[in-house]
Amino acid sequence: MAGPSELGQRDLQKQATRDALRTAAVRLFADQGFRETTADEISAAVGVSRRTFFHHFSSKDEVLLGHIDEQLAMLRAELASTPPEMEPTDRAGLAVASLAAAMQQRDDLLLQLELMHQAPELMAVNLGQLAAFEAAVASSVRSWLVGSKRRQPTADEDAFAELLGSVSIAALRAALNLWRRRGGRGSLPRLVAANFRRVRDGVTR
Repeated sequence: MAGPSELGQRDLQKQATRDALRTAAVRLFADQGFRETTADEISAAVGVSRRTFFHHFSSKDEVLLGHIDEQLAMLRAELASTPPEMEPTDRAGLAVASLAAAMQQRDDLLLQLELMHQAPELMAVNLGQLAAFEAAVASSVRSWLVGSKRRQPTADEDAFAELLGSVSIAALRAALNLWRRRGGRGSLPRLVAANFRRVRDGVTR
């Protein structure tokens, strides 16, 4: 039976292989396109088998978009830590802007956005993933509106929570699109914050 140190070493090796596969994949995607790159080519670039690739990733999509679960967990944590005295729209805006700041720290964010723009199948997968982000915001808003009272949200509260969840992630997507078109220049969280101000002001300039 493997001891703790041996298990830790195995985990480090697995993570190193996963990171190497992702780095190679992103480089190949950038050089020759997402559709044109195969799992075999990614595996060969790292010197591992195709089977090893699929041990770490279920598909090429996951190589590029597999970090979404981590970002979703981050969003939930940010929503939970927002000041309760703030209005729901401001709380959601603060949480989403904090997520955007973390997203911008990824070295390959711009490349990821460009690849999704070029490959509609990736965009479709990402939109499906973002539905979980909308649900996370809506769930938090419901809990904020209800507070410590043990009751179900009213129909109006439920509708507001659903709307704010959708609008919040729309504000993030709009900021990401604009940031991509600007070549990754500027502050992504500031773009998100500006979009939330527009929403709060009635979507005006």
